[in-house]
Amino acid sequence: MGLTTTGFKEFSNDLIHMANSIGSDAVNAALEAGAEPIRQKMLENASWNPKKQTGTLYRSIRTLAIKVTKKDCKTIWIGVPATEEAAYYAGFVEFGHGGTLSGRFVGGAHPTPPHPFVIPAYNACSEEAYQIIREELQKAFNKATRGGR
Repeated sequence: MGLTTTGFKEFSNDLIHMANSIGSDAVNAALEAGAEPIRQKMLENASWNPKKQTGTLYRSIRTLAIKVTKKDCKTIWIGVPATEEAAYYAGFVEFGHGGTLSGRFVGGAHPTPPHPFVIPAYNACSEEAYQIIREELQKAFNKATRGGR
């Protein structure tokens, strides 16, 4: 028994055309909008007291520029960039430490338990972020295909 299918090449071409009609700026805007709930949750998680939003770690959390990967995928990075003052110890906050690192004391002489701020933010907000990206892309697609109506 055989099965013959047709139209997949046309469907693939239609998808490429739809992606091109949206435009890079709209895709970037959708990614930035989707990153915002995760960044906000990271900021909330980075503070021991959510009402007190100060400190080097808190001030160092950023959403960086969108990059295109080798496979033509766009990515957006949220976290503490290596150029920030808090970059040195952001990992120690996220994962904790045993009190020393390479013979140097880190955060005092005592081990410090983890105070995760990145992973819980992603886990809590990734579905919301995905939904925002979908909605923003849908709006952009509707605008592109209906002349802005």
